[in-house]
Amino acid sequence: MTQVTRQRLRLAVDTSRFDQVKDVTTAAAPVLWRGNDAAFEIALFRGTTLLDISNFASMTLEVKENTLAGIVGFPLMSSTVLAAAFNNSLTTTVWDAETSQHALFAFTGDETNLSLDSALEKTFYLVLSGVTTDSPSRRVMFGSTLLKIRECGVEGTGEPVVAQEKYYTAAECDSRFALLTPAGGNYRIKNGVEFQVFDSTLNQWRSVWFANGTLQFGSPES
Repeated sequence: MTQVTRQRLRLAVDTSRFDQVKDVTTAAAPVLWRGNDAAFEIALFRGTTLLDISNFASMTLEVKENTLAGIVGFPLMSSTVLAAAFNNSLTTTVWDAETSQHALFAFTGDETNLSLDSALEKTFYLVLSGVTTDSPSRRVMFGSTLLKIRECGVEGTGEPVVAQEKYYTAAECDSRFALLTPAGGNYRIKNGVEFQVFDSTLNQWRSVWFANGTLQFGSPES
């Protein structure tokens, strides 16, 4: 008998095409329950032929907002699998039997608990890429698709809290990351940007910087 331990999405990625990648189980774009553990099981093809992935050091799967700013921005979900975890001996028979894959990307329920903007479902952008073992390495785009995440209604997977924006003033940043004049210290950060040291001989402060690899001192000032 078959057991279910998490939601499985099996994606056959044809790297020779720009079409959206589909879930081979449903023959449609992948759909995920929000706040549920999930596994993306990936196989890379060139047409109908499985790829030799021995020249890749890693693969990364990312989920982003489905907007221009979102697609080029930071991911909402991200997972990287290193070559040590690849199955480069994968065959089409094994893939069709749904018993293995080239790479498996696992996400926890906390990671899939994305905001749906108070809707029952929301469409996100999923992208899969890899980094080669070449020197210098090359990043290769494998494929992408639209990923729907649906509200599941299970207790404990309610709408996640959205962090409120909080900006620090220049003075707050100075106080958090650099002491303007440490008590009894012999250095300070002037106007938040200029590093100065105290010249005890002159009893005055002097700015310090490097110019063409040479240490430079500014004129004394109080």
